[in-house]
Amino acid sequence: MKSELLRSDQRLDIRISVAKTNPEILVCKLKPKTLIYWFSISYQMMGEAHLRVLDALTEDRSITALHEQTGYSMGRVHEVVEELEQNGLVVTKRGNRNRRVVSAIETAVFRAYRRLQSQHSHIDFPELLSRRTLHVCWFLDQLRKVSEIADRLPITRQRVYQLLAPLQERAMLTKDGTQYKIADDLMDLVEFARAFVDHEHAHRVREDAPSAVVLWSTPAEALVSVESKQDRQQLVDTDGWAVTGLARYEEYGLTFFGANQPLVFYSELDTEITVEQLVCHTLVAKTDSRRTSYALLLLTTTAFDQEQLRTTATEYGLTGLIEDMLSFLHGEPTSSEYIPSTRDFEALKQQYEVTS
Repeated sequence: MKSELLRSDQRLDIRISVAKTNPEILVCKLKPKTLIYWFSISYQMMGEAHLRVLDALTEDRSITALHEQTGYSMGRVHEVVEELEQNGLVVTKRGNRNRRVVSAIETAVFRAYRRLQSQHSHIDFPELLSRRTLHVCWFLDQLRKVSEIADRLPITRQRVYQLLAPLQERAMLTKDGTQYKIADDLMDLVEFARAFVDHEHAHRVREDAPSAVVLWSTPAEALVSVESKQDRQQLVDTDGWAVTGLARYEEYGLTFFGANQPLVFYSELDTEITVEQLVCHTLVAKTDSRRTSYALLLLTTTAFDQEQLRTTATEYGLTGLIEDMLSFLHGEPTSSEYIPSTRDFEALKQQYEVTS
C-alpha cells in the first residue's frame, strides 16, 4: 500500500510539472484525486509523438529504426514506446543482438488509425490530433454546439474552440450556424476517436479491476459491470467512481432482490448521478421486463424531467424503450415486450408499497 501511494505521488509530481507548460491540463475541471487517477494512466496515451511512432510501425522496428524514421531522440522514442506499451498499443521483445524490437498490437485503435491514414494520406494527422482533440471529435458525428461538447468534457468552451480551430482551418469540419460536425468524407476520424475512447476506458479500468467490462462510455464517462466483488470495491473506493443501477434505488426507498452486484459509473464531470441516468444505467446493463418494471417503479415514485430523460435515453441508445415507458406511465397503449401489463405493474406497486 505504501509503495502504491508513493507511485501515485511520483505520478502527481510529474503531471504537475507538465501542467506548467500544457494549457490542456490547466483548463481541466477535475477534482485533484480524479486528476491523479485519470492522467497517471492515460494522459500521455496519445499525442503527436505517439502517432508518429504508430505511423512508423507498418512492420516490426527496432528503437534505432524508430529514432531514424521519426527524427526523435533515442530517449524520446524509448519514452513514447514505453507509454504505448503501458497502454496496450504496442509490444516489445528482444531481437537479434538483444536489440529491442517494437510491434504494433492489432487493436481496434490501430486498425481504425490505419483506415484513417489510408483514406486520407494527404492529411498529417499526428500534427493535428491530441488525446483531447480526439475526445472532441468523438461528439462530432452530428452537428453540435461548442457549449454542448464542453458540458460533456472537463474542459472549457474556449478550449473546445482552440481544439476545433486547426480542423476548421483545414476544411475538416462542417459548420451550420454555431454548430460543428466532422465533414462527411472524414467520418473515419470519428470512428478512430470512438475506438480510442473505448480502448482508453477499457485499459484504464482493467488496471484496477481485471474483471470489469465497459458497457457504455463517452470520453469523460463510463458505465462498468464488474464480476469480482474485490474489483468492484477497488473502483468504488477510487475518486470519480460511484455505485449505480438497481443497488442505488435504495436511496429512493426501493430495495430489490438481485441488486447485490451493482454497476459502477465513472465520471470526470463534477455532477451527481441523476434519476434519468439511473434509469438508463439499469436498462443498458440488461434490458428485460423485470428491469423495465423496476425502472418504471422508480419513475413512479420520483420526480423526473421527461425531456431530460429523452435526451439521456438518446445518449444511451434507449430512445424507443424510454418512449414506450413514458407512454405506459401516461396510460397509453404500447406494444413493447418489455413493458408490463397494467395489472402486473399494479401488483408490483402493491408489493413494494408504492402508492403514487
